Amino acid sequence: MKPAILLIFLISCTTLSRFSKENKILYPVRVGDKLGYIDSEGQLIVRPKYTIADAFYNGYAIVSPDADPAMHPVSGKFYALTVDGEEIEMDDYTQQFNFDSYGTFYANGMLYIEGYRKLTNLSGDSFYISARKLDFSKADILPVQLINFNSKSNWTYGRVVFIDKDYSIAIADTFDYASDFNNGLSIVEKQKRYGVIEQSGNYRITPQYKWLTPFSNGLAIASKNNRQYGVISEAGLVIVPFHYQYIQPTNDSVFTVQKNNRYGFITSKNELVIQFQYQSANTFKKGIALVSTSDTSYFFINFKNENVFKQVFRYATNFQGELAFVEKKDEQKHYNAYINRSGKIVWRSNE
Repeated sequence: MKPAILLIFLISCTTLSRFSKENKILYPVRVGDKLGYIDSEGQLIVRPKYTIADAFYNGYAIVSPDADPAMHPVSGKFYALTVDGEEIEMDDYTQQFNFDSYGTFYANGMLYIEGYRKLTNLSGDSFYISARKLDFSKADILPVQLINFNSKSNWTYGRVVFIDKDYSIAIADTFDYASDFNNGLSIVEKQKRYGVIEQSGNYRITPQYKWLTPFSNGLAIASKNNRQYGVISEAGLVIVPFHYQYIQPTNDSVFTVQKNNRYGFITSKNELVIQFQYQSANTFKKGIALVSTSDTSYFFINFKNENVFKQVFRYATNFQGELAFVEKKDEQKHYNAYINRSGKIVWRSNE
């Protein structure tokens, strides 16, 4: 038996040029008994012709013109639909078109391999690296993951190492996981605990957390037991004590937190700005958060805890791009719709 070839695939989350339009989103809609897609203005872009039409993710949506979603397993013709309406034929519904946290491209449960580059200075073993571009624009070293590889159907993940622009090992230590460097810091995992290292390889925060999110505005959500969550700084200081059942990451100025099975909102100084009153609550995005008070009572609030659209929906999803999906009753008639960030309906069903 030939020895396993060790392959290195990118952990860098750099998007390939073929996915440069992944930020553009189309939205699935049902017209009659078929599904199509609209844009953020509510204009029909892809005519209704599918029996299955998933939401877009990383520039793709899984669609089928003939599969019965009620059947298990689902069978039929499947395509990966691009935002330009191109259909890429797939083997079956299990095929995935997305990047995982390491940037590895998967299809049909197998690694997509599009050419390799020999990686030297690794103890003389046979290592290869994907031919895709390594983006060193934000850091001088990048994490890559070793893969013990026999074939597309026979491979296992190995350790994570850091390499420099010469494809040499830059940090002697190896990890179970490592993120790209952001502001000079990388989140790493060793022995099921997360910590933070600098580009020198020195630890800023030793591995001690069972949960640690990427830093945003100098803060990260952490937990030592996956039951009590708090917020720490890049220096490892506890900013919000570990008193909460759950904390959602945020790019806005407040955190969504859960306590005693109810959701509220706090500042980074642990000041309660919206009381614990919601059955569910999403994080604020562009000043709007989706909350619910029951299984059939959803609405959107602002930082003042006001119902910004002055509407209550039977069901709603958070905004994806510029639109949010909602369900509502109007004069005892149930309908589905998409609303924009002004609360205006840009598309509604004829149900």
